[in-house]
Amino acid sequence: MIVGHLDTRQGIAAFYRLSTLAPGQTAIVQRGDGSTAVFSIDAVRTYPKSAFPTDHVYKPTGRPEL
Repeated sequence: MIVGHLDTRQGIAAFYRLSTLAPGQTAIVQRGDGSTAVFSIDAVRTYPKSAFPTDHVYKPTGRPEL
């Protein structure tokens, strides 16, 4: 799992353009070891901070996910 923010006090962050993704597209992630991971977008969801579904977001999935 990769966890990130849309923005910080210093400016845009890793997931700034996350909302531009749509189901059926792919996301390519360059790993620190130089390898590449490719993810298929199944869904994009937005939650307010006050209703963040912690248990859903951080539950084990059995596969790599964003």
